[in-house]
Amino acid sequence: MHHRKHASVGKKKRRLLPGAASILSLPLVLVAALFAYLLGWGACARLPHDPIQTIAINTSSGHERRYIALCAGLAANPHGYPGHCFAVWSPTYPIDFSGAHAEGFVPVRCEDQVTSLFCRVPGTIVEHAADGNMRMFDALIVAVDEETYEKSRRLRRDWQTHDFKAGESDCVAYVDAVAGVIGLQRPARQYMYPLDYIRALKRANCRRCEIFVAGH
Repeated sequence: MHHRKHASVGKKKRRLLPGAASILSLPLVLVAALFAYLLGWGACARLPHDPIQTIAINTSSGHERRYIALCAGLAANPHGYPGHCFAVWSPTYPIDFSGAHAEGFVPVRCEDQVTSLFCRVPGTIVEHAADGNMRMFDALIVAVDEETYEKSRRLRRDWQTHDFKAGESDCVAYVDAVAGVIGLQRPARQYMYPLDYIRALKRANCRRCEIFVAGH
């Protein structure tokens, strides 16, 4: 009788073990999937892309031109994920990206990057936005008149106290707002990576706008 009870308990334990193993292995599967995704993203983000494009819009021969660059690069971390979008203003061409005025929109606290995936967090405009974000650099440079140039710079005041939400109100959204002031055609940008956004912005505008030639 005792032998039968022990055998029955043993069978129950054996039936429970596979289920327990599956539950325990789920976090490992998720970590492996995340790791594979990041590797794939990193490889795709480092693929060669079209050269930086320069176009002219809202300009005429009688007005002095100014230059706005809508930019993206890998983020300032070892993996580069998820990238960073920023805008650069320069009165001269070609643009000195290391010294020109550059702005980006980020969470006030760096540790809120993960939190912003799920909810809104305080955001702010930062200067020197090109620092550390120039790997795999891509940009659409737009020659504009002085009025458009100054109007786009005033956008900072509206965004200085915006909430930050990844995929909705983030660095891509800020650069997209600058593109709107300039008068560019803008791609759907929600939940778009920075480098993907700049490439889509180039595709949407390089055929419809005048290709800028320095000195003309």
